[in-house]
Amino acid sequence: MVMTDKAQQERLLSAPEVREAQAYATAAHASIGQLRKHTNAPYISHPAAVARIVAGSRMAGGANGVAMVAAAWLHDVIEDVVRHESRSEREREAMLFDMKSRFSPRIMAYALEVTNVATHADGNRAARCRINLRHIVEASPQGATIKYADIKHNSHDIAEHDVNFAMVYLPEKADVIFQAGQGDHALRQDTIRVLLHGIDKIMPHAGHKHIGGLTRAHRLLTSIREC
Repeated sequence: MVMTDKAQQERLLSAPEVREAQAYATAAHASIGQLRKHTNAPYISHPAAVARIVAGSRMAGGANGVAMVAAAWLHDVIEDVVRHESRSEREREAMLFDMKSRFSPRIMAYALEVTNVATHADGNRAARCRINLRHIVEASPQGATIKYADIKHNSHDIAEHDVNFAMVYLPEKADVIFQAGQGDHALRQDTIRVLLHGIDKIMPHAGHKHIGGLTRAHRLLTSIREC
C-alpha cells in the first residue's frame, strides 16, 4: 500500500496551476454531460481521484509535482471532450489551442502522454490497445505515474460494477503495467495489487473466452509484484 504524504498531497492539490486545471476539467467534462459509466456519478469524480492519487505519490514530491497533478486533472479532456464526436475538426483544433495557451508545455506534455492516440480507423480494440501501449511505454516517468493512477482508480470501479467489461479491461491494463515500468515504483506496485484483486474477484465468473487472458494477466502481474 502506498504511504501517502498528506501534507504534500494537500499542498499540490491547492497549487494555483492545479486549481486552474481542476476548474477547466470540471467545466469541460460537464459541457458534454459526461458521467461515469458504471455509477452515473459526474465524470469529474474520476480525474479528481486520479489527481489525489498522483499528488500523494513519491514522484510528485519532485520538481514536476504541480505539473503532474494538473495533468492528472486534465488527463481525459483531450480524448473525451476535445475529440468528442459532436465537434468539428476546427472546433477540436480551437479547443486544443485554448488548452495550450492556458497550461504550461510541461503540463500539456504529460496530459498528451496519457491520452490514447489510437482511433477507430486504426482497427479493432486489440489493435488500438497495442498502439496505445506503445505510446505509454515511451512516456516520461511522470506520465507513466499518471497512467498508473488512472488504471488503479478505473480498475477498482470496473471490477466492482461491470464484471463482463472487467474481463477485457483488466488484462489490457496488466499489459500496460507490465511493460511501462518507468513510473513511480510504489504506485506501480499498488496498482498491481488492485489489478490482481480485481482479477481474483472476477476469475470465478470467467468463461472460456476470457479465462486465458485473465490467467496470463495474473501471471504477468505476479511476476513483477513485490511481497
